Amino acid sequence: MPHQPQVAQYLILGVTTVAVDIVVMIGYATLATRIAVWLKGPRQIRLLNRLFGSLFMLVGALLATARKV
Repeated sequence: MPHQPQVAQYLILGVTTVAVDIVVMIGYATLATRIAVWLKGPRQIRLLNRLFGSLFMLVGALLATARKV
């Protein structure tokens, strides 16, 4: 295929990239829709708040103890 014109190669590459991206984004949107139903409960929101709060504290502690190289 290296002997083919570059415009055709770029066109094939671009169309393939866009097609794969569309499929992946539809998958993400479908998954997000299904997860959103589960995440709307007060118990799940409290769990997520604790999880992400803990992660932020962990990152803060790591940053506080980081040394310059």
